[in-house]
Amino acid sequence: MKLFARKDAPDSLPWNQEAEQALKSVPLVVRPMVRGKVEQSVREKGGDKVSLADYQAAEQRFKALMSGKTMDSLKGKMPAKNEPGVPMLAFNACHNALAGCQNPLIDTEEWTQAIKDWAEAAGISEKLRQKVQADTVKFHNKVKVSVSGCPNGCSRPQISDLAIVGYARPEFNLDACVGCGDCAESCPDKAITMKDDRPVHDPHACQGCFNCSQACPADCINLEEKGGRLLAGGKLGRHPHLARVVGEFASPRDAMPVIDKIVRDYLDHGLENERFADFWIRWNRRK
Repeated sequence: MKLFARKDAPDSLPWNQEAEQALKSVPLVVRPMVRGKVEQSVREKGGDKVSLADYQAAEQRFKALMSGKTMDSLKGKMPAKNEPGVPMLAFNACHNALAGCQNPLIDTEEWTQAIKDWAEAAGISEKLRQKVQADTVKFHNKVKVSVSGCPNGCSRPQISDLAIVGYARPEFNLDACVGCGDCAESCPDKAITMKDDRPVHDPHACQGCFNCSQACPADCINLEEKGGRLLAGGKLGRHPHLARVVGEFASPRDAMPVIDKIVRDYLDHGLENERFADFWIRWNRRK
């Protein structure tokens, strides 16, 4: 059986013809990474060449890891040469419309597109790129933006640099309340307690979902206001930090001036090679 080995990589493993042919179905931009991961897996098993079965096993693990993510999403996480045109905003929005989710309180596509339109009009991506003092742009250099339709946070807003989370503000009609306590029992955040057979709402503990309004048998809880909460400063890594709420906005148009100021503060005052979340934490400590 014919084996293929890369001449430009003396440490690489040889691939048989079927495995090499299967690899050609992978987009060229990520092919070197895939090749390296497959060979690493084979080495860990004590193998000295890559078979089609090795490639297929690695492919299955990769698909499970990706969980529906697109190749564009993967490409955005890969290192890129630091040159004009490198996208510096990495978006992650929950796909509630595709999933038929009943929880969204905002139109995530509308909010995501508003941020993209602002960034494009203001040339934000190129300005962020120019702050990277290295030949290569890595994923941690980018500003991660999350948009979640509800407080369940499927797009992981709490660990993003910037995030929008849909919320609703409940309004209680106590005259219609029957004192059943279903609203308090249904609240996942313990933001409602019962006192003298009447609900007491704690707006600071409330995450803004609609569980209470759905649970109320007397229909005395209405969602009077919906919008997006803006969070900033979330990250993982050695020193993880949860994003904090910056403000609440009824529409993307209301939120954009605040997002613009936050990012421009980073552009103007961020230290050399300082990540956005690290800047945000430092910048707010000095106030």
